[in-house]
Amino acid sequence: MILGGFFLIPLGCYLTWKNEANQVCTTGAYQVASENTYEMGETCSISEEQNDLFLHLTCPVDQESLVTTESSTGISAKGAYKLSFLTQQYGYVQSYQTQKKCKTIVDVYGQPRDVCSDEESESCSCFDLQWTTMPVSSATFSSATLCRSCIHDKYRTPPKDQEWGSTPATKIGNFNFYADQVPLGDGTLKIDGSDIPEINNKPLLPAPKSPITIETNSFKIVDSLLCGEGEAVTCYYSTNMRESITMDTNTPHLGDLRMKVKAYGSKQISALGKEVQTNEKIATIKAASFGGSTVPPCKPRSLFYLTDGKHDSDELYEILQTSLNAQTVIFRIITMLVVGLGFHLSFSPLKNSVEAVPVIGICCGPLIEYVMHLLTVLATLILWTAVFAIAWIFYRPFFGASILLLVGLVCSGIAYVFKKGKYGELSNSDEAQIEMDSMKPNTDKEMV
Repeated sequence: MILGGFFLIPLGCYLTWKNEANQVCTTGAYQVASENTYEMGETCSISEEQNDLFLHLTCPVDQESLVTTESSTGISAKGAYKLSFLTQQYGYVQSYQTQKKCKTIVDVYGQPRDVCSDEESESCSCFDLQWTTMPVSSATFSSATLCRSCIHDKYRTPPKDQEWGSTPATKIGNFNFYADQVPLGDGTLKIDGSDIPEINNKPLLPAPKSPITIETNSFKIVDSLLCGEGEAVTCYYSTNMRESITMDTNTPHLGDLRMKVKAYGSKQISALGKEVQTNEKIATIKAASFGGSTVPPCKPRSLFYLTDGKHDSDELYEILQTSLNAQTVIFRIITMLVVGLGFHLSFSPLKNSVEAVPVIGICCGPLIEYVMHLLTVLATLILWTAVFAIAWIFYRPFFGASILLLVGLVCSGIAYVFKKGKYGELSNSDEAQIEMDSMKPNTDKEMV
C-alpha cells in the first residue's frame, strides 16, 4: 500500500502539471490562431491566394453529388456523409448473483429436499431474453449454474452459435461507414473521408429505404417500431436462425436479428482549418499548428474544427475554449483525487500499526483514523496547490507566484499554530514548576 501511495503522489503531481500546461498553452494557441484566421466568406471555392492559409469558412454541402453507399449491404443515402449500423440478436444475457450453497437429501419419507448452508455461498447465473450485442454462447448457457431465484421453465437452448463477420449485416454490434469525401460550395473544396468523424453535431437525415431485402442473413425492411425507433431509423429484420421461419415477426423469438440503420448529413458546415491544395482543381481542409514558444515552454498545438451549421469564427473559438475549460476542471478534480489517494495509502500503515497494539489499539484506532484523514486532506491540498502554483509560475508568473505565496502563508500559519501549542505547554509546565519550588521550605536558612 505504501508503494502504491509513493507511486500515486508523484503521478498526480505530474498530471497536475501537464493539465495546467495544456490549459495555458492551448489557450495561447487559440489566441494566436484567432489573430491569424483568414475569413473566406461565402465564396467556398478553391483559390491560390488562400492556399496554406488558416481559414474560417461556412459553406453549403453539395448534397447532389454526395451519395454514400455501403457495399456489403447495398444501402445508399443521398446527401449523407455517414451511415451507422447497429446489429443485434434476440438472445440470452447473463447476469451474476450469489446464493446459499445447498445440497439435495432424501428425508425419512423418501422425498428429496434442499438443505442450505447459512455460512457457505456460491456463484450462480440468471439469463434474460432481450435484444443484445453480446448474446451468450451455447457453451456458456449449458455450463452455468442457474440461480434458484430465476424462472427455470422459460429457458430454452440457444440456437447454434453463429460465426459473426466484419460487415454490418454479419457483425453484431456497431459499425460506422463514411463517405470518401464531403464536397463543399462549388465542389472544389472538400473534407476528406478520414476527417468526417471530426464533424460535430451531425444531424440525422431521413432514413434510407433501399434495398428492401439484404441477401446476407435474409434481412428485410420492416416497421421501425420493431427496432424501437422512429422514422429516422430504417429497421431490417431477419428470422434466418429460427427452426421455422414461417413464424411472425411481430414478436421477437430466440435467435432473431435486427439491424438499425441511420444516415447523417449536413446542409451547411462551418470549419477552422488550413486550405491544402491537392491538385489544380481541388483543395482540402486540414489541421494547422499554433502557439509554440520557449517562454512559456509550450509545444505547438494542432487546431482543426468542423461542425454542422452556420457559425462565425468568434463562436467557434468560444466553443473550443469552453470545451477546454471544462476538460481542465475535470482533470483538476481527478488529479487531486489521485494525490489524495496516494497520501491515504501512505498513511494507512499508521492506523494498522496502532490497531495491532493490544487493548489500547481498539480504543485509539478511530482517533488515529480521524487524524489520518485530516492529515491526508491537509497534505493533498497543500501539495496539489503548490504544484498547481509552480506550474502557473512557468506559464503565468504573476498568478502562479500569488498562489504560491498564499500556500506559503498557509503553511507558515499551520507551523506557527503547532509551534505555539508546543511552547505554550512548556510555558505552563515551567510556571507550575516555579510555583512548586516556591512552596518548598527554605532549608538553607533553617540550617543557618
